[in-house]
Amino acid sequence: MEKMHKATLAEKLGYGLGELPGTMNSILGAVLTMFYTDSAGLAAGMVGWILALTGYVANEVQNSATVFGISFMFAWLPIILLAFVILSFKFVYKYDEEEPEVLAELARRKEKMAANSK
Repeated sequence: MEKMHKATLAEKLGYGLGELPGTMNSILGAVLTMFYTDSAGLAAGMVGWILALTGYVANEVQNSATVFGISFMFAWLPIILLAFVILSFKFVYKYDEEEPEVLAELARRKEKMAANSK
């Protein structure tokens, strides 16, 4: 998971190369890292919330609502979230179509920055 975080963070920061003022890239990196950390915390917290909402009691026989909550949390919730991610990538993510333009623009900015630094 950590490698995925670093790869997506680098993509987002690279996209703003030359466009943002010097410290903005650092601020953007910090904010994105905070969002990744917060989302991991929320995901971990969801386990406790779902168990509490369904009436889980440790070391006891669980009622049907708790059993449903546990099966929902480990079977259906991941399927629902994965479907949401797949659909969002299918209809929202357009980077593959724009990649040649983005790479050309980044190369142009890099050349411009190199020329300005001389």
